Amino acid sequence: MAPRTLVVVCGLLAACSREKVLDTQGPVAPEVKAYVRNLELTGTEIKAHEAFSGSQLVEITGKVTNKGDKTVGQVDVVCIFYDMTNREVSRQRVALVRGNTAPLKPGDSRPFRLPFDDLPKDWNQAPPQLVIAAIKFV
Repeated sequence: MAPRTLVVVCGLLAACSREKVLDTQGPVAPEVKAYVRNLELTGTEIKAHEAFSGSQLVEITGKVTNKGDKTVGQVDVVCIFYDMTNREVSRQRVALVRGNTAPLKPGDSRPFRLPFDDLPKDWNQAPPQLVIAAIKFV
């Protein structure tokens, strides 16, 4: 059976981010909508370092756990950064679980590291909102 890519438009947020959000920009497959709650993000931390070029490198680290009964080959999240007035200043889609690595089996956990080196200067330095954007089952 070929892998399936399903888009998730409902939100799953890291423990340190804003309230849960339901994004209704498109249809959500019932299988995916139900499975989002099985992907848990824990231990989320944000750190900033000065890069060799003099720019700021921001890293978000944490752990993703598959608490469901399906094997997940890829998980993408959208990281939404805000300014001091709570206005969105950057939205970047990145992979928590990449398709070229071992799949995340039921019960498995995996650390993640999300580096950003191009955030706007008016970013409020707070952890971004993390929203599951896609899940690919294997």
